[in-house]
Parts: sequence; structure tokens; C-alpha cells
Amino acid sequence: LPIILFYLIEPSLQKADTHDIRHSRFVMQSLLSMHQQLEKQQVKVQIFKLEAIDFFEKLRQHVHIEALY
Repeated sequence: LPIILFYLIEPSLQKADTHDIRHSRFVMQSLLSMHQQLEKQQVKVQIFKLEAIDFFEKLRQHVHIEALY
């Protein structure tokens, strides 16, 4: 089965009062580190700035989703 590694940046969460820019920086640094490690195995982590429901609706138009983890 194909595997898609992705991280969603949801605009509504970024606009929320509880959003912390330090947490966002930490996440981006972690994703960069993960990307560098996975690059050795020719694996990519895709990053999308999109609401989750919109992302999955678009993804579902292109692939059959068997499971999410």
C-alpha cells in the first residue's frame, strides 16, 4: 500500500487565541529534522496549509483512503 506522510497546518488553528508561535516554530524545526532524516531513504513529508476536512476531501478525489494513522 502507498503511504503518504503529511503534516497539516490548519489556518483556523493558527488564528485561534490559544495558538502559540513558539509551538509552531518547534513543529517546523521538527519537520525539517524529520525531512532531513527521511531524505536518506528517499521519503518525503508533505506539508499543507489547509483545513483538515478540505485536505481529506481533495485527497479522496485522487486516492482511495484505506486507513489513517
